[in-house]
Amino acid sequence: KVEIEELFALAYGSLATAHFSQGRVDKSIETYNRVLELTPLSAQTYNCLGSCYIRKQVPDRAVRAIKRAIELDPESAESYHNLGNAYTLMEQWPKAMNVFKQAIALRPDYVEAYNNMGIVLQRSGSFEQALAAFEAAIEIRPEYVQALFNLGNTHLELKHYDQAIKYYRAALHLQPNMVKALYNMGQAQYKKGRLAAAIQSYRKAVHIDPKHYGAWYNLGIAYRDKGLKDKAVEALEKAVALNPNLMR
Repeated sequence: KVEIEELFALAYGSLATAHFSQGRVDKSIETYNRVLELTPLSAQTYNCLGSCYIRKQVPDRAVRAIKRAIELDPESAESYHNLGNAYTLMEQWPKAMNVFKQAIALRPDYVEAYNNMGIVLQRSGSFEQALAAFEAAIEIRPEYVQALFNLGNTHLELKHYDQAIKYYRAALHLQPNMVKALYNMGQAQYKKGRLAAAIQSYRKAVHIDPKHYGAWYNLGIAYRDKGLKDKAVEALEKAVALNPNLMR
């Protein structure tokens, strides 16, 4: 009987994972709950259930599920990391920081935990500490695009525009179609007065994502400052067509 229940639990677990990967989160939750009926002491299943609730933006239920996972397996770095993500969603910065630190203590090379801890530090205004966390992530994994992008964002907030551009370029070297990096690099270049470079970045952004009204708008502003009135009007018209609120 136990073997049969375990086999069914494995099958349901695989099905739940497939539902989650294909965006059917409610079905995934339903199926993980069936797994727990068969194997009620599965820490991994509770952690996966927590991930579902994070995806659904229901962090309180995520916290309950993941805490149960940690009770069952206190050595799971993945569960601590997931709990940190749930607390981040709740904007409970100190709690998120503590559990990210626990994840890193259990797995010192956990680059995702360093990156997400950096995001928490950035959002709570501790920019220098955020830089250190992101740098720790790329020291372990130099081609970790998200940490490179977040380093650019933090330097941009600190008005370290040359450093921001450097990290956006590094991210784009690895992921050339990363619209967010192109757009933010345009922002940093504009702040430095490099209008031609900013225009090039915004143009690449709208080429990849023609519905990015922010890039169209800032492209129009850069064209205006460059003295290219007709191009400025054209870009601004496209921005307003995509987001009429820009006229308010």
